[in-house]
Amino acid sequence: MNQQSKIRILDASYQTSVHQLKQLPDSTLPEVAFAGRSNVGKSSLLNALCLRRSLAQTGKMPGRTQSLNFFDVTFGMRPVPDEEEQRTPCTFVDLPGYGFAKVSKQQRDAWSRLLEGYLFGRDQLALVVLLLDARREPGEKEKWMADVGRSGGMLAVITKADKLKQSELAKRKREISESLLIPEHEIMLTSTLSGKLRGIDKLRNRIYPFIADESDSED
Repeated sequence: MNQQSKIRILDASYQTSVHQLKQLPDSTLPEVAFAGRSNVGKSSLLNALCLRRSLAQTGKMPGRTQSLNFFDVTFGMRPVPDEEEQRTPCTFVDLPGYGFAKVSKQQRDAWSRLLEGYLFGRDQLALVVLLLDARREPGEKEKWMADVGRSGGMLAVITKADKLKQSELAKRKREISESLLIPEHEIMLTSTLSGKLRGIDKLRNRIYPFIADESDSED
């Protein structure tokens, strides 16, 4: 990608919520799924990425996302300053959080079927963005999600980086690298804290090639 290129998100809007696999949208656009534990900060990260204050709903109660939430997103990329901006549409998918929500076993089982059915059966899925709380060591759910992501495209992203000192963040990156078998240099650090945004532009740039490549392959 040209070093002068500027990638941004031009438009973002809520599309639909899916509670059953039969409700999945009929679309050919590449999809970027955001996965992580409840309270990892998925909604805040989505809002920051898309430069929207309330695109995805945030709240104090973990487990608010109880469905697959789909958002229409359009990336813009200007190869050089004087050229016309290229528009690339895609879909962001906010997946149900896991590991914290206080729900019945029946509801957890239903979420698992929905999540696995989407991750293993959705041809449009171009990238899984695995979010990891800076304050937590990765567990079995993160290992499972990392294995799923390795079968396609995956980015590992540490959230809430503002909560730890640099030395602690370095230690956490090593732990994640060893546990999930991901090279340290590929693990990104982010923060969505007001006045302390970190890594958001870089993450947007890392996502773009996955959806641009998928869009090109359909031409």
